[in-house]
Amino acid sequence: NIILKGHISFPVQTTENPSPSTIKSPNACVVPIGGGKDSIVSLEALKQAGRPLRMIAVNPGRPIKDVMSVADVKGSILITRNIDKALFELNEKGAMNGHVPITGILSFIMACGAILYGYDSVVMSNEGSASEGNMEFGGIDVNHQYSKSLEFELDFEGFIKNHVLANFSYFSFLRPLSETGIACLFSSQDKYFEHFKSCNRNFHIDEGVRQYGWCCDCPKCRFVFLALAPFIDKDKLVTIFGKNMLNDPAQEQGFRELTGLLGHKPFECVGEIEECQYIIKCLSTMPQWKDDHIVGALATELEIPALSQAALKNQALKLKYQHNIPEDYREDLNAFIRSCQ
Repeated sequence: NIILKGHISFPVQTTENPSPSTIKSPNACVVPIGGGKDSIVSLEALKQAGRPLRMIAVNPGRPIKDVMSVADVKGSILITRNIDKALFELNEKGAMNGHVPITGILSFIMACGAILYGYDSVVMSNEGSASEGNMEFGGIDVNHQYSKSLEFELDFEGFIKNHVLANFSYFSFLRPLSETGIACLFSSQDKYFEHFKSCNRNFHIDEGVRQYGWCCDCPKCRFVFLALAPFIDKDKLVTIFGKNMLNDPAQEQGFRELTGLLGHKPFECVGEIEECQYIIKCLSTMPQWKDDHIVGALATELEIPALSQAALKNQALKLKYQHNIPEDYREDLNAFIRSCQ
């Protein structure tokens, strides 16, 4: 309940307006790897297209290294980032501590790394729904994923092109897709099933409290389990996570938040409320899922059509969001989608 207007100011202390370099790097890209399903889909699509590429990561933890180890891509750029100890001292003294726009921070670091190693493109894996806000407060559309949004993407690429390197591209390869579509594409990449991780407890800033695996009690775990449920065999999915989250009554409140039946969209990197609703309704038509507690409790409250698994897949794989993808890369994405249908 903090009114942010008047709290934050970024004073400009210079009038310099540097011109960008016109150096041309080889026509190759770096693909940031985050350990989750999204960057895996981008990586495999670009590999299928025969794109010269290199994986890149900042402070890669175990999940990221595990994904890289099975990706069958030669070489990677690994960058170490150290956080100023003064930040923690300020927090201890009572300074407000909120969400860090980590994707924005990492984008600057990885753009620098890409340029230093002779690459002209940073290919992100942010989905279309990252542009959707979590809630409106004080007249502001609050988006926990702002630095994953298309608005940030266009501003960032424009800044680099106008002031750093004119021949540079920064875009999200998966921007036209929903999270459901990405989950559908990922479901064909079974070699990664035991390695990918999206639960934020794997990436805690304090290494001493990191937990490897899936905690099965947070918005990220709930959403990823839900998004994959229509497309991966039930027994296999339960094996990946270690439990059936859709049959756990203790998770009902969390799934209600994801589907817009309670509170607001969680402050986590999760999909849109509408797509979560359609997944629940779809699962209510699937014999292996329809009797699970969460599906049964929520599906009857959602007044939307219940799509079949095939209809949900067809809807999810449509390119429906605005994007910033160069035309040749767009063809790579279309080809990968066709290969997974």
